Amino acid sequence: MTARSGAAEGGGMTVCGTVWRWRALTSDDLDASGQWRERLAPGDVRRAAAFPVPVVRAAFVAGRDLLRALVAQWSGVSPSEVTIERTDAGAPRIAGHPAVGCSISHAGAVAVVALRTAGPVGIDMEPEDRQLLDVDALVPLACTVAEGAALRALPVHERTVRFLSLWTGKEAVLKALGVGLQTDPRTVAVVLPDQHRCGYAEHAGQRWQLHAVTDIPGYVVTLAIPDEAPPATLVS
Repeated sequence: MTARSGAAEGGGMTVCGTVWRWRALTSDDLDASGQWRERLAPGDVRRAAAFPVPVVRAAFVAGRDLLRALVAQWSGVSPSEVTIERTDAGAPRIAGHPAVGCSISHAGAVAVVALRTAGPVGIDMEPEDRQLLDVDALVPLACTVAEGAALRALPVHERTVRFLSLWTGKEAVLKALGVGLQTDPRTVAVVLPDQHRCGYAEHAGQRWQLHAVTDIPGYVVTLAIPDEAPPATLVS
């Protein structure tokens, strides 16, 4: 699968000191001996080399490359000095910056990352024309009763994108919490963004802002941050 536009990369800033970047996978990412080996930390190179499927390896490479470059831009160091650790649950974490939140997602031929200076952030993406997605079968596994009822009330041709918007919102929240799909997505209740306001989600008594990222052609992308007063701006 490829990106649906001539655009190959981009990014922007949202509220609450959060910045995100995306790019399409490149031929270098797909090359097992590519120059990416010089840009990533030794531990990431070893992890990448262990992936047997080239496109999975390339997505890992692109995500780590993007995040290191973004952290370097923010912190004023070179990308080679940025170390991305993993929590016990497997979530990415920036070494030396415990208060900084970060998140990585990839789907199809695109990777996207998010960085927030003061607290957690999550981002998730799915191709909007995802093939073989049986929404009716997934609703009882992923959605609350209210979400399921709203989906079933839609015309059939609208259900896939709506479900993906719900799903990326749920997974973005769970990524921000550092737990991912170890937690039942039905425990995250989502109200989707519209053209007038951001959406929100609730999980375990905590409320999250949901922002639809519409700048990545052909993909449904949602960013989650805690619903709280915004901290200082990340970048100018």
